[in-house]
Amino acid sequence: MLAGSQMSRFADEQSDVDLYVYTRGTVPLSMRAEVPGDARRAEIGNSFWEPGDEWIDGETGISVDVMFRTTPWIDDQLVRVLQRHEASVGYSTCFWYNVRNSWPLFDRSGWFKTTQERADQPYPDELKRAIVAKNQPILRRNMSSYLHQIELSLQRHDAVGVNHRVTAMLASYFDIVFAVNEQPHLWREASGAIAQALCPKLPTGMAERVEAMLSELPDGDVCRRANAMFRPVSLGVTRPIHSSAQRKAMMSVIDLSSIETNRLPVGASDFLFADDALKMCPASSHQFCASSRCTAPRSTFAPLTISCGRENSSGA
Repeated sequence: MLAGSQMSRFADEQSDVDLYVYTRGTVPLSMRAEVPGDARRAEIGNSFWEPGDEWIDGETGISVDVMFRTTPWIDDQLVRVLQRHEASVGYSTCFWYNVRNSWPLFDRSGWFKTTQERADQPYPDELKRAIVAKNQPILRRNMSSYLHQIELSLQRHDAVGVNHRVTAMLASYFDIVFAVNEQPHLWREASGAIAQALCPKLPTGMAERVEAMLSELPDGDVCRRANAMFRPVSLGVTRPIHSSAQRKAMMSVIDLSSIETNRLPVGASDFLFADDALKMCPASSHQFCASSRCTAPRSTFAPLTISCGRENSSGA
């Protein structure tokens, strides 16, 4: 099957040819080694990610990447998202996207045609909620959030750690963006441009804010720029939303920042949103404050959740 960027409108002169071979058994390395022919360079039997072979075509200079998958494995990947609605930390729908956007070059038994028809279905609402629920808290809310890990890396002058966590944070960020827009996606370097092209519902100033954060790498004001990406927007909604029509209307105005700062789906069929974001305690310890009355900047996260006592001081 031909897939990857060559099967999308986002291919460029650097795009390689991605081929996927689905089998019920193992293809011998000796047989695979015959395929590249007079390649300028070939690697047979790579197993760093998926089992596969790579080579540079001798005549055209085009890079070819062949991956080998078993049919039971890809069947389970589709079941995982389309039936069990299981999210991942980033990359949740990459295999579903891959199957949907493949072109069969050879399908003797019609197995892939049947599999692709099964993959060609609407985006499950349960999957959308699961992706947001799994990826949203670790952006900056949880004790082990990406933002907290980035801050610690900056304090240690660990440029490698900062870059590693920023990449992971963006994977979760775009997983949410594509999920809200009900778009299966294949995480790649051009996710921002692809989101701009395919997704009508985007965080305010997404491209500019992502670029601004990346411009601060590796040791600049990354945390402040990342916080700007998740800037809260009050929706003024505190009631449960039960009907599909209400939910659709709500999702049409939600951006990533409002998802990030409001409560997540708590039931099988309803959302709850409340503009009660946790804020930073102004104490010198910079510990994370659980008080909804605390109005300090959300620029630093710490491993403890405490109250700054503003309820008592304000008479509440």
